Amino acid sequence: MARLLRQHNLININININTSIIYGLMNIKYFDVTLRDGLQSISNCYSFEEKKSLLNTIVSKANPDSIEIGSIVSPKILPQMSDSLKLYKYAIEKYNCPKFYMLIPNENAMKIADIHKINNISLVTSISDAFQKKM
Repeated sequence: MARLLRQHNLININININTSIIYGLMNIKYFDVTLRDGLQSISNCYSFEEKKSLLNTIVSKANPDSIEIGSIVSPKILPQMSDSLKLYKYAIEKYNCPKFYMLIPNENAMKIADIHKINNISLVTSISDAFQKKM
């Protein structure tokens, strides 16, 4: 798995820095997008077991505050995300922390997220109307 991570540079932790100072320390939140953003552009699809292993590595080694598990999209458009709901379910059953998120690119995906009781969502936003209409 470590070779796989290095090969694809998959440990991509986005750091959102809240500039408010708490007791003299900066409040930093780690939001990991490896399982969605890191995998979605790779041509060969990872198996569900590989994704579970990657999730477990991210939780144990990086310990982020939040993890974006995947995206609710058509498997025809993005086959890599076809088991995102299954991986989300695995994650929330296995771990109490961190918070798990799913990317919701459109209204139909929001309906699916509601049916599956996805509690935390990420939304696609853009200043370009043309880009938003593609979603």
